[in-house]
Amino acid sequence: MKGEEHYIRLCDLREKEGSAAADEIFKAKQALQDELPEDSDEPPFILKHPDLPGCKEWTLIRTFKEATLTKKDTCSRATSLEMGPVQLDGASTRSVMTQMAHGLEIAGPGASGPSSNGGSAGITRRPSSMALPLALGDQAAGSMLADIPEPMDKKKKNALLNQAKTKAALASAKLDEAKVLNEEISGNEVMSEPIRTGFLKELNNHSESLQKAMDMLNAEVSNGSGGKLQELLDECTQKITNYVQSTNGMKKMSAVIRLHISSVVEQINL
Repeated sequence: MKGEEHYIRLCDLREKEGSAAADEIFKAKQALQDELPEDSDEPPFILKHPDLPGCKEWTLIRTFKEATLTKKDTCSRATSLEMGPVQLDGASTRSVMTQMAHGLEIAGPGASGPSSNGGSAGITRRPSSMALPLALGDQAAGSMLADIPEPMDKKKKNALLNQAKTKAALASAKLDEAKVLNEEISGNEVMSEPIRTGFLKELNNHSESLQKAMDMLNAEVSNGSGGKLQELLDECTQKITNYVQSTNGMKKMSAVIRLHISSVVEQINL
């Protein structure tokens, strides 16, 4: 059994465990700290944060993090590494085997026996090691290991989720606005046919791209791991910007035409 402790800020402990539990832990650690002799080799239970030593909420508290139970593996597992026709001298062989057997213990010759042209050498996993043998040149396995993303920080993910929901709501509002603008331009008989057709086509293109960006963002919020949130959030933001910039001219022209029609109607009524 192997235990691990770490230091955590009081404010972070509150967020993780709740204020009541955090205050109880803080008082307990403060009591332990007060009992420590000045010449004790025991690491302190309470520390002032070097950046904000006067802030209580930033006080560093020594807390238990996790315990690891290591079970001894009594069985041995062996694998063979095939070198092919490559000729290696002593130094090259040591270099290759070091890379291939990181975390492993090199055993004696395997059951198939060594070969001068590149036979096999047995490798047995060290009982206490968690490393697994990885064949040299196994780029597929290496790629899979390299491509595993680190889990996103919980605070960052929650912040991105809130931003994504707000942005999706804004995109939905712009899509509703686009429908109204489409109806307005379609029914505007004063606007010339080429201009009206061009506006409607451009408006439709922006609506489709904005709808797609919003749907992808909503899907990531609902079902995704959060790894694509920032990328999809930026994409949706760009689509909204494109829509706003494109429709500003349409709105102005439509408003001018409405004003002109209203003026003409008033003169007729007079």
